[in-house]
Amino acid sequence: MSIDAALFSGSRCYFFKGNQYVRLSRGDTGPGTVDPGYPAHISNWGWPAGFGANGIDAALYSGSRCYFFKGNQYVRVSRGDTGPGTVDPGYPAHISNWGWPAGFGANGIDAALYSGSRCYFFKGNQYVRISRGDTGPGTVDPGYPAHISNWGWPAGFGANGIDAALYSGSRCYFFKGNQYVRISRGDTGPGTVDPGYPAHISNWGWPAGFGSS
Repeated sequence: MSIDAALFSGSRCYFFKGNQYVRLSRGDTGPGTVDPGYPAHISNWGWPAGFGANGIDAALYSGSRCYFFKGNQYVRVSRGDTGPGTVDPGYPAHISNWGWPAGFGANGIDAALYSGSRCYFFKGNQYVRISRGDTGPGTVDPGYPAHISNWGWPAGFGANGIDAALYSGSRCYFFKGNQYVRISRGDTGPGTVDPGYPAHISNWGWPAGFGSS
């Protein structure tokens, strides 16, 4: 089991795998409940032809905007807590617009994490931290890219990269293969891995067949 991307969206969370996704009603912690009618087909999001038809790499919550990444392209969507919203004019656009340091994420990223005034982007065993508002690329903070080991996850988890990251208020979740960790943290820094993690992704209770490799 594994997933491709995760999106915080207020009282809802979305998880993506291939051309399917699920929506969950939940609070800051725990798996919550899969909403009726899911899994559903990714085409429901109404992205421009050719973008994300067979899946995405990463998703980023950003207030009234959400960003979805696939290869070297991304789209920005204006939306509320639920539903697909509307793709903003001028998208898809090239990932180079984010202005990351040379060599980082030029052909795509693995995961993206909203974190208040900061956003984190992950590729392989590296990540960058960005200071930004709800829209636009913001500015890469000094000292990045940095090594993913800074997050201090348990030995064997995410050493060479992660699949997805989920903001969830005072908690963050990171996914790799059939495992995930839950972290207690603030807007910046690695925080602390909660007791009992890594745990198996089956704890999320997604419908049979969703998230299967």
